[in-house]
Amino acid sequence: MAVNGNGRKRKNVSLIVRDEVANTLISNPQATGRELKRVVEKSLKRKGFLFSFTARTYQNIKKEMGKPLADLDRRWSIGAYMPQGDIMPLLSLQRQLIKHDRYLTTRRARWCAILYPALSSLLEQVYPDDTAQNELRLMQIASFYCRKEQIAEVNGRVLDTSDLDNIFLIGQSVGFEDIVREWVNLFLPGVEKLDDLTLTPDADGNTELLLQFANTLIRSGVEQAIAFVKKHPEVQPLAEKWMVLSTRQDIINLKKDGEK
Repeated sequence: MAVNGNGRKRKNVSLIVRDEVANTLISNPQATGRELKRVVEKSLKRKGFLFSFTARTYQNIKKEMGKPLADLDRRWSIGAYMPQGDIMPLLSLQRQLIKHDRYLTTRRARWCAILYPALSSLLEQVYPDDTAQNELRLMQIASFYCRKEQIAEVNGRVLDTSDLDNIFLIGQSVGFEDIVREWVNLFLPGVEKLDDLTLTPDADGNTELLLQFANTLIRSGVEQAIAFVKKHPEVQPLAEKWMVLSTRQDIINLKKDGEK
């Protein structure tokens, strides 16, 4: 039986668990029932849920899961998806990603095109003189919608992005703190050590501070990581770049400058 931190029963436990299993399988399709139990229960404990199911239960849930639509997660081209509005923002995003050996998927291009009209003016207020950094933040927010969509596809459910809409569109909050919280919610589950994360090999700036930020995020949680960035604001742009460019499929160990 699932309970929250106060010991009270929570509703829709099965949906909560299934979403966490789906999210884990998107990053690690080969996860066993035992691995799912460890990762999912640790992730939900971080979110205030305390419960325990058997590894066999998780394996059975996995058998019921589908897969994300593969065509949407391939490299974007104009032939695959042509936005109704201005295509230049997508081309600019693609150029920036190519510099880091990354690329827009059709899924992310579609969500960037959907979100750009509503968020562009807000993002310009965050970094008034840094278009590239604003593009990274747009891509990061789009990645949250992408992951929500993938989870819905795996679960065979209708996509519901109300929680993201309330934060970024209705609430018009595109600040660093909200970005970090959603990144942890959707992309950090199962991470136990720095080796589970990625530091892009061409990351510029203070890598030592980035290492400390990542350590704080994993070991101490979101609030402490945000407090660390407030104390060291120079790490924020690099942290944002790291979050949006990192992948779980391309693991590169985080190392201190000069370490072999």
